Amino acid sequence: MTGSSPTGLEESAETSAAPRVISAPCRNKPADGDSLDFEVIGGVPFCFYRFTDRAFMEHLQALCLAVEGDIMKLPVADNWDAEQSDQEMPQFGTTSRFPYYNMLLLEDVAVIHIFRAIQRCYLTAAEHQSLDQSPVWVQCWENVLRRDGHLHKHAHSFFMHGHLTVATPGSNTGYEFENGDAIEIKNEPGLLTLIGRAGVMHYTTPNPTDEPRISMAFDLCRVPEMNNGTLNRHTFIPLL
Repeated sequence: MTGSSPTGLEESAETSAAPRVISAPCRNKPADGDSLDFEVIGGVPFCFYRFTDRAFMEHLQALCLAVEGDIMKLPVADNWDAEQSDQEMPQFGTTSRFPYYNMLLLEDVAVIHIFRAIQRCYLTAAEHQSLDQSPVWVQCWENVLRRDGHLHKHAHSFFMHGHLTVATPGSNTGYEFENGDAIEIKNEPGLLTLIGRAGVMHYTTPNPTDEPRISMAFDLCRVPEMNNGTLNRHTFIPLL
């Protein structure tokens, strides 16, 4: 079965091939103690940023859980129920409200650091791909998945996208590439992954415990994509 979701995501039937499970690279460590790495995997550019301050990540986890109740008061995205009904993920969680809020607008100093990390990843990916300096916007939402919750295979239509793993009791994010390669990258608290291309099929493995798996996902959008439909359905803010 193949279809599209309210996020501009496209769903695809899962393949039976077992993917390789790897850890994200961690080679380049800036002076602030965090790390930033760029690597091409399966023909797709990836940028990995690691937050290394455990107290910061614990604060971010508490922040995500604190705003979950308010997010759940927002409406569900148009057609979310009908289009997600065959999925095993919670249909009415924070992900389903994604168009109506932006985590980067929270009045908390933590989001400034996330905003800057996304900037750094984008600039690194843009430099490696020789992209022009067009303005870029970002939208960010949270995924809170409890026992057995997971994101089924989907692809984002925006030119770059990614996620920050805030807390995970044990799960991977899988990717399938046009060249036939398939991998799963271990989710680690503090690992921010930027995918430098649209249309990459990805998913998460089920949460095996009662502890919540929390991530902050984001889409990046350029000027040609900022049409009225995009503005009406999303809450983008300027990134650069």
